[in-house]
Amino acid sequence: MKKFKDSLKDQDDDYWIKKNLVPRILYRSIKNYFDKDYLALDLGCAGARLSRSMVGHFRRVYAVDVSESILIKSSLINPEISFVCGDFSDERTWKLMNQKFDVIVSDCAVRKDYVDLDVLSVLCEKYLNNNGVLIFRLQGVNDLVELLPDKKIREKLFYSDVDLKKCFSNFNDVQIKTESYKQKFSSEKYLLSFLDKVNIEPAVQELSLNIFRQYYLLEARK
Repeated sequence: MKKFKDSLKDQDDDYWIKKNLVPRILYRSIKNYFDKDYLALDLGCAGARLSRSMVGHFRRVYAVDVSESILIKSSLINPEISFVCGDFSDERTWKLMNQKFDVIVSDCAVRKDYVDLDVLSVLCEKYLNNNGVLIFRLQGVNDLVELLPDKKIREKLFYSDVDLKKCFSNFNDVQIKTESYKQKFSSEKYLLSFLDKVNIEPAVQELSLNIFRQYYLLEARK
């Protein structure tokens, strides 16, 4: 643990990209808003790699996750981050922080199967300072979703760009970029498990996996 912490000191900005610790498209978008007068918030921080990459570039970095055990480990490595345990789609978690933020980010923690995007967009608008920005990387969003024959898969797992624009319609300058990966992810096990339960044929499973490797980068200003 100590070695890992020490290895993070004095790294240049691209260190996080070169080591594949944070996604290139996400980090470089956040980098546009580095400001030591700003407060930043990472929603669904997990092991806090994204949060740690922002330390030193903002006045303070807050990080929220629902897993207390993960946050205990992360706080030992990253004492300079303000960790909060809770559900970021529940306003009680936001009230614990008692702050308004200038930059709110999330890397694949906003998922349709357990986050109500309408609720989250309202919370983000309420706790984001004027001219603040949201930067979310969302997994499994692509025009290919419309090719899926099963409505249950579309509605349970995947956002569309229409969903995103509708939910964040109160924000200014909403931009959506796409990226895709060819490699497999450990989280695909979750998707395959769901597809097996609903008896989806192999061809549709493969299409679903291809969609799962697609991402949207949502950037929206208040």
